[in-house]
Amino acid sequence: MSIFLTILTLIVFIGLLSLLFYMQKKKYSFSARVLTGLGIGIVFGALIQIIFKNSNFSDVIRFSTGWMNIVGSGYVSLLKMITMPLIMISILVAILNLDTAKGILKMSLIVIGILLATTFVSAIIGAGTSIGFGLNANQITQGTSEQSRGEALDQQNQDKGTVPNQILQLFPTNPFASMSGQGNSPTLATVVFTSLLGIAALGIKNSKRSLFDKFRDGVTVLHGVIFKLVDMILELTPYGILAIMTKTIATTDFNAIVTLIKFILASYLALILVLVVHVIILIAFKFKPSKYFKKAWPALSFAFTSRTSAGTLPLTINALKSKLGLSEGISNFAATFGTSIGQNG
Repeated sequence: MSIFLTILTLIVFIGLLSLLFYMQKKKYSFSARVLTGLGIGIVFGALIQIIFKNSNFSDVIRFSTGWMNIVGSGYVSLLKMITMPLIMISILVAILNLDTAKGILKMSLIVIGILLATTFVSAIIGAGTSIGFGLNANQITQGTSEQSRGEALDQQNQDKGTVPNQILQLFPTNPFASMSGQGNSPTLATVVFTSLLGIAALGIKNSKRSLFDKFRDGVTVLHGVIFKLVDMILELTPYGILAIMTKTIATTDFNAIVTLIKFILASYLALILVLVVHVIILIAFKFKPSKYFKKAWPALSFAFTSRTSAGTLPLTINALKSKLGLSEGISNFAATFGTSIGQNG
């Protein structure tokens, strides 16, 4: 009986995926399809939990979401797969189209300065919210996952060491290891290596023009291929969000959430305050917040549902470049550094 119900649940899931495919064929907007995937994922996941959790067929949830996870986690894996190639090729193209390295320095200082400022504000909001709600870790019952995560964070902090050591880690001794995600700051290390490679190419622009032109032409061709691959993967976003939300809602222990309601309320209040800060910044620069959130919605919604900064990076770059009209260099540089620096807030 459980097998039959699992198959039936998966058939419904495939039907929902087909609905999103139908919307794509009918040229519904990307944002509309993402929102639809999010909404029906929440409803479908809730129904699965209501029907099966407290019944004799509770294993249906585990079996069905395991298959659905192929779509959700598979999509996240594809995004992570394309992240490093996307960073490298985009930064190279941006640098090779600059006349001098001075433009790189100016852009870097502005982007990093703004990110550090917003991170500082976010940290204050987080600390203030925790103090305001009187939160402390004594209210949390540690299980195996919490203990292992704590040990991992302790080890990670020990590996980072002092601030000078953290800065040194931005300069990779093995760039190929950084590209494969190894090290404490692989993304930033890849950015540093790629930037140096681009600056080196600019250095031969005048003395060895033909060699520079061949290098730039090769990078341009690769850029076109990489971004075609990015477009192919991004088209899967509505399906990925549907699968992720279905599994999340279906497997969420709402009784555990009730016991941590104060932590959850504090977390969401902090998130709302951060968004308010974003709105203030947008207004200060005379940019309509409604326009921003509409264009950035796919990236924001995926980041919220998937909880992976690296996985969201291609969506972030696409939103900045294609939707909000920023240049290639600024989009890639700001998104890449924001992925790492912003986590501190």
